[in-house]
Amino acid sequence: MKNDIETEQDLQQLIGQYESIRLEFKASALLEQTTEQIIKQLTEEVSAFANTEGGVVIIGISEGKKVKKSIASEIDEGVDPDKFPPERLEQIIASNISPSIPGLTVRPIPLSGPKAGRVAYVVTVPKGTTAYQARYSLRYYGRSEFAAVPLHDNVIRLLMTRGRVPQIQVDIVNCKILTAEREWANRQGKLKAQLQTEEDMKNAGEFVVPRTDEKALADLEAPRRDYDQYIFRLALVNTGQVTIRDLVLSISITTSSECYQVASPKGEELKFRFDEGSTSKNTLTGGQYLPPEKKIFPGDRFFFPNEVWHIHVPAGTRIERRGILLRWTVYLDDAPPSMGEIDLVDCFEKSQ
Repeated sequence: MKNDIETEQDLQQLIGQYESIRLEFKASALLEQTTEQIIKQLTEEVSAFANTEGGVVIIGISEGKKVKKSIASEIDEGVDPDKFPPERLEQIIASNISPSIPGLTVRPIPLSGPKAGRVAYVVTVPKGTTAYQARYSLRYYGRSEFAAVPLHDNVIRLLMTRGRVPQIQVDIVNCKILTAEREWANRQGKLKAQLQTEEDMKNAGEFVVPRTDEKALADLEAPRRDYDQYIFRLALVNTGQVTIRDLVLSISITTSSECYQVASPKGEELKFRFDEGSTSKNTLTGGQYLPPEKKIFPGDRFFFPNEVWHIHVPAGTRIERRGILLRWTVYLDDAPPSMGEIDLVDCFEKSQ
């Protein structure tokens, strides 16, 4: 599920909304209860979302009742992240639902004013690929319009077949920021070391071979860059239970400012082909890479395409959330396309 809840203002816009098949509100006081009570309430709701269409649980919004429906009444006092950090919340959920739900995230939303220093938590639950069980009760739950309800045996059996349809996910990995200052310092260090080596050889009376790689020297002596470089790679994950032999990956990157430039690979929409039986190079728009013969088994996670991605941002610029978005679509045989949107800024912040 796409999650656009990123700020306190986003939370404020939810006030007055009803809970729904994809939205659940919980007061911050939930996390002041015993661990057993937290597990009971959260694993029911989270597993129910995963067993239905995915959804969001917001911890930090008080509920009211209107015509027997729960409605968001106000942002409450929030949670002290030092006493109950997001990692603990994520661990409680992950360890008490079987199997674990891939892609589940817990995001803290800082509060302001008298609540400064406290947070609300947004738990984003993707639609699952199988049936998920709440371990404390050994039950399977689904989401009705307003609540988590136990599932019947026939529904559970159907859910367990979901993973038999090919499914794949795109992840951002190996995130690194090379600032203009750091890149300049690296080059100056290499140049200084090279010149010092030559000077030492001269002083020792040794023969110094003239430098013939003028391009390499020119690169070292080039002026300081005016941009920071954001570097990352893509990885594909087979999240289903079916071996994948053929797919086409489509990638597009959009930015909120013309100052943010995708340096490589180039192209507004890039497409890459993975084909188990082929060894020739791909000729789809924007891509020339095809891996050697390989099957993608369930659970496999590997780099694809064989590209390192570079985005140039003016030196010293702090990019706002959702300033650089990567949208992906994977076309599979015998299955509808899988697609998603990734906030690259969020990925880089988490990797630092």
